[in-house]
Amino acid sequence: MSFNLKRVLFGKFCSLFAASLFTFVAGLTVLRETSSGLQFALVLLAGSVPRILLSPVAGVLADRWNRKRIIVMTESLSALVLFGLLLYSLQAPLHTVHYIVASVLLTSLSTFLSVTLSSSLPRLVAEEELQRGNALFSTIQSTSTITAPLVAGLLIATVSITQFLILPFLLFASAAWWNSRLRFLAVDTSPLATTNTPSFVSEFKEGYRYLFRQPVLTTLVLMAIVLNFFFVAFEIL
Repeated sequence: MSFNLKRVLFGKFCSLFAASLFTFVAGLTVLRETSSGLQFALVLLAGSVPRILLSPVAGVLADRWNRKRIIVMTESLSALVLFGLLLYSLQAPLHTVHYIVASVLLTSLSTFLSVTLSSSLPRLVAEEELQRGNALFSTIQSTSTITAPLVAGLLIATVSITQFLILPFLLFASAAWWNSRLRFLAVDTSPLATTNTPSFVSEFKEGYRYLFRQPVLTTLVLMAIVLNFFFVAFEIL
């Protein structure tokens, strides 16, 4: 395994694990303190809606901006959000609105990070290592999804929310530092390759046109919407 792939996998694990930790603890803490299904659902909604709305935008911007800068900046800002929440928790108790705002910010940043990181994989590893990298990406995502609630449940039962926030903050900070050392493969920057670049709006519309011109993709999207709707409703109940 190349050192560059090790870097991107470690950074992705830190980011996913930190985000999963906070999401689980935010919902659990709100439910424990308020016993309100509505407020619990609002926290889950805050962790879902930004991803739905911003994913297409993140995809277009990832093609236009410096990808390494996006990756490092989103992880640094995520660490900053948690650090701000940590400082606030030292002065006053946290309420549902604080968890909702933090979830919206973290999910928005995570959306840009995830889309950019996934689309950058062909520029981070050699072609013969690409399939292995994609497989390990999926493994890390599944591992963090499974282990984060276990670790979060143990921590929230033994430490205060202020002490807990230190861990995801450190994970995001570590991911930002680690991914700042990524080395991207060179791409063609000749004038021929950079002419006739479509506008942001045109590229955004073309992405949706392509999606709805493909019956298989359209069916998968509609199925995902329906399944997620019922599964999230079941989780809240």
